[in-house]
Amino acid sequence: MANVPNRRAVVGATVGVVSTEVLATPANASAAPPGHVTIVSPNGRLRMTVRVTDGRLRYQVARHGRVLVPSSGLGLDLADRPSLTGGLVLESVQRRTIDERWRPVWGPDAFVRNHAQECVLRTVQPATGLRLDLIVRVFDDGVGFRYRLPAQAGLDRYTVTAERTEFSLPPTATSWSLAAGTGWNADERHYRQARLADVKTAQTPLSLATQGGEYIVVHEAALIDYPSMTLAADGDRPGTFTSELISLPDGAKAHLRGEFSTPWRTLVIGGRPGDLAESHLIENLNEPCAVWQGDPAVERIRTSIAELLTATATTGIALLPIQRRDEGDFIGYCGLIIGRSTLEEPEIAYELFKRAHGRGYATEAAGAVLDAAVATGRKRLWSTVGTWNTPSLRVLEKLGFERDHVSTEDNGEVVWLTRSLP
Repeated sequence: MANVPNRRAVVGATVGVVSTEVLATPANASAAPPGHVTIVSPNGRLRMTVRVTDGRLRYQVARHGRVLVPSSGLGLDLADRPSLTGGLVLESVQRRTIDERWRPVWGPDAFVRNHAQECVLRTVQPATGLRLDLIVRVFDDGVGFRYRLPAQAGLDRYTVTAERTEFSLPPTATSWSLAAGTGWNADERHYRQARLADVKTAQTPLSLATQGGEYIVVHEAALIDYPSMTLAADGDRPGTFTSELISLPDGAKAHLRGEFSTPWRTLVIGGRPGDLAESHLIENLNEPCAVWQGDPAVERIRTSIAELLTATATTGIALLPIQRRDEGDFIGYCGLIIGRSTLEEPEIAYELFKRAHGRGYATEAAGAVLDAAVATGRKRLWSTVGTWNTPSLRVLEKLGFERDHVSTEDNGEVVWLTRSLP
């Protein structure tokens, strides 16, 4: 089993050698300050300011001191209750720093950094006692915010009839979007390019290029048990859009129970178009992937290490770290495993970080493992490689391995190679 190109699995296979770093500073709670609350991105370039004005939550976003999203309203409407777009009082503010790394299932990056300043603003509507939290995260590449209806008396079952999130955007910006719609082909049309002031409705993502040279995408993340968001233009305020949720068959937007957090409303912001494509903001705000849950817990790591050590003591074979002599750095692993074969005729396996590819390290390390296998008296080794993995196939052919057969497995075709030992 040789998988040279895939760096992600290396980290998982060498727990204890390469690990992720996670930092979440303790949350600091404080009484609500007068005026406004400002959340600044880790690099200090992006600012989101939230305030309660005339009983309504409002926000503003600025980059490099330039206001990109002027004061925009926030709030929800619940059936048979006063609107949560008015009568609110800010009770408290809680802040924390999020800084962690995680491994994506696929993509160009071996690690993704999730680094943001978070602020939770807790409000109450004194006339009704209803509570509404606004959770804000400001990243270097944009902002995300969501509503949370905390567990509270009298709100066991409730219906959302409207979401009143506003996005006040530059009306002169050039935009790319699809018109909002619910037909079968609503998502199957060509994107239109138009001056933002001329756009009446839009599905998200809505992409913009401002005259000031900024690039913005309006979208959402963590869309779970809630209707998707479209945008409707405010006819009296060019460039201002209000969230319009897709309705259920009964006309309501969402039927909810108990504590609930809405999807994140997101603004990805950059100084060039490529910044939008390279952003991981949406992924960082989505729930963890159900296929890959990220880094294992400490106890799971300890258990895995113990199992590896126990297996090595029993079988006498193992995967060993590869370390460069001069630099002294760890660049991968190589060794023998039972894999798809047997202890008598084990598989050779190796994997290197991408930065170490193309320098002959895999061939050198695998050659040393071959010599060690010969010293144990073994007569044959195997290796199984995906048919797509041309670099690994070349390494094995250099070492004298020959193709035996091809099998089809759940993840594709696998080449079985073998080599007789002296």
